[in-house]
Amino acid sequence: LLESGQKPDEPTDGGLTALWIATQHDHPACVRTLLRAGARFALVERPSPSFMTDWFSVIGSAGARTLDAYFSHGVDPKARNDKKESFLHLAAESGRADAVRKLVELGVEADARDENGATPLMRAALSGQLESARALLDAKASVFAHNRWGRTAKVLAAEKSHADMVELLEK
Repeated sequence: LLESGQKPDEPTDGGLTALWIATQHDHPACVRTLLRAGARFALVERPSPSFMTDWFSVIGSAGARTLDAYFSHGVDPKARNDKKESFLHLAAESGRADAVRKLVELGVEADARDENGATPLMRAALSGQLESARALLDAKASVFAHNRWGRTAKVLAAEKSHADMVELLEK
């Protein structure tokens, strides 16, 4: 498409760009190509707070190699959205253990807190993402941290009937 003259930011009929779609489907080679071709993304341009959050969510749920494409293009791995969520919160919740490990390796705090005091481990526990939780525990995430309502990751997992997660968090 680029060779035929299409602009990298040209939206589809649904309003999505090729960069959005490549990120959402976790295609790092396409993301790198589009970024090199000048595709823009909201974390740099920030056209509106809600659009930034949408982009943040899409990037945050991508795999480690797609995240690398963004980080090598200037996105800060420690960035936060308007809800104080880090990419680590979103990767943990999405079950992207590879991205969780990469983000921790890049210095993102394993016990980072969002606006409600939730940690990435709590987000993994709520969504039943065992591999993400294991990666966070390997990074020394606290099982004792509690959110603004006093709930720990273990309590949140129990409330969602994630028995395997509760067992993991009891070890």
